[in-house]
Amino acid sequence: MLLSARFLNDVAGVNSFEYAQVGQFTQGEAASVYVQLIDESLDGALKGFAPAGRRYIPASGATLSVVVNSIDDAKKITRAATNPFPDDRSIWKLDFLATDTISGTATLRLTLTEGLVVRKGLVKNGLRIASDTGCA
Repeated sequence: MLLSARFLNDVAGVNSFEYAQVGQFTQGEAASVYVQLIDESLDGALKGFAPAGRRYIPASGATLSVVVNSIDDAKKITRAATNPFPDDRSIWKLDFLATDTISGTATLRLTLTEGLVVRKGLVKNGLRIASDTGCA
């Protein structure tokens, strides 16, 4: 198992969303970013899968903690993600506050806890946060 995540746009329900290359928002604005957990070791792009990676549904009661590492090492955010759709535990929502000071390109460090099993994953350069002055 190789835990990772892909970003989702225009999320309205478990069957109503679009896949995205990255998550994006503007610094200084509250935003919700949706991700779908995947097992990156399965259904690879070289085998013709698009998007690559197989959706991963964690056990009921699982928790997901996300550390967002900004390009500024002094600025990082740790948040608990929420599971907005009980019918699909693969989709998680990460909320950002208007007061969050991260900007630029950010990497997500995932920690998924399923009972006694803890899985870690990394999404390199997955977030793009434009500064409130218009420059990333």
